[in-house]
Amino acid sequence: MLPDKMNGKQKLIVVVMDLLLLIELAVAVYLGYQHQENLTIIFLRTYVPAMLITVILARIGIRKLGTEG
Repeated sequence: MLPDKMNGKQKLIVVVMDLLLLIELAVAVYLGYQHQENLTIIFLRTYVPAMLITVILARIGIRKLGTEG
């Protein structure tokens, strides 16, 4: 579970995660557009693993930088 209040470093991780997710989405759409006959498969094989890794690492980072108390 994420903390109720987040410190500055945790907020920075959330902002970086959001930016990475947008970049990953743009890359996945671009790659899918290049191969329109397999757009869905290419999108899912590109975006889903990248998104999962980004979110999991961000959650780990937010927990590690959490304040005790």
